[in-house]
Amino acid sequence: FCANITLHMTLSTVITEYVTMIPFVSDMKMIVMTVVFFFFGPQGFRKLTMLGKAASSVHKAIEYHMEKLETLLKKNDGPYIFGDEYTLADIGYVPIFQRMEYARWWPVLKGRFPLVHSYWKAIQSRPGYMASKPDQEMERKLLACGRLIDDWKKDNPIIKSIYAGKSIEN
Repeated sequence: FCANITLHMTLSTVITEYVTMIPFVSDMKMIVMTVVFFFFGPQGFRKLTMLGKAASSVHKAIEYHMEKLETLLKKNDGPYIFGDEYTLADIGYVPIFQRMEYARWWPVLKGRFPLVHSYWKAIQSRPGYMASKPDQEMERKLLACGRLIDDWKKDNPIIKSIYAGKSIEN
């Protein structure tokens, strides 16, 4: 989210697509996050304490869900959640895993959760998955976000902390 705003939004876009919506929305979180990330980039995690706390818990949440999925795949002798049958339960993981890929979470989990990694590879090899991939323009934007996140993971202490599962120090 932060990378997308940093790379692809202009002040004009933030104002016309987000700020002008203020009178029409009851939950302002998305608008506030957009404005904060636009002006402060990853420093926005420090500017909004609530956002920093939420980001600090992401690593822990991903680990928890990967452990649960790993156990389920082992129990049902996958390649899919319910064994050999590809179901709606599996389809539900596609957008989550895609976003994890573009946001560069898979390298953090490297070597862990081997059944989950095999599961994701099995899904990616399905014709329906291949046909549903983003168009070239969207793919270009998502890959650019991923490259920016890679740079942040090397150089930005806030992003390093988030991906390492550590709290963000103010």
